Amino acid sequence: MPRVGRRTREIEAELDATGTYRQSSEELCLGARIAWRNNPQCIGKFYWKGLETRDCRDVGADGGDESALFEALVDHLRLAWNGGKVRMLLSVFAPTRPDRPGPRVWNGQLIRYAGYRQHDGSVVGDPETVDLTEAVLRLGWRGRGTEYDVLPLVIQWPGREPRLFDLPPDAVPEVRISHPDYPWFERLGLRWHAFPTISNQVLELGGLRYPLAPLH
Repeated sequence: MPRVGRRTREIEAELDATGTYRQSSEELCLGARIAWRNNPQCIGKFYWKGLETRDCRDVGADGGDESALFEALVDHLRLAWNGGKVRMLLSVFAPTRPDRPGPRVWNGQLIRYAGYRQHDGSVVGDPETVDLTEAVLRLGWRGRGTEYDVLPLVIQWPGREPRLFDLPPDAVPEVRISHPDYPWFERLGLRWHAFPTISNQVLELGGLRYPLAPLH
């Protein structure tokens, strides 16, 4: 209890001085696990005790460096994939502060395929990403127009222009879709990215908001 009281006084003093406070790595890890456990929508939350947390709060924070954020996000994908032994991984970036909101990505997931709206109303690719695809096209991105064009990451610090970054192939593991009873099914050439990485949910811990905290 004395330790709790001491930590409470430290937080109160920091709040009085700056209007916010910095959580310890231990608080960040435990808080993230509890937040995931209490998420009413995620079925994966039953594995909350095994969630690993990367503390990326200082990455690119000083100069608003989008390139540093991108490299850390790519590292997240590689570490989460783990050679096919997928890890439950959360990377937490800079929180919103009274003087500056935190960074974010426009992408709902770090890996998604583009969706190209056609003149007849049909879509080539993923229908769920049509709006994002049109947004990145307006920003100057040009895909190949296929069903499996991986969208770039759109990274933005508030008050700055968004920047586009193409994911390297080794950070985008994919699986070919087959059927155990119909060998011809694999010849359709269907595939999908191997695992989802949710990137548009805000992590809220102890009164702090982390707008960029990709999970998985």
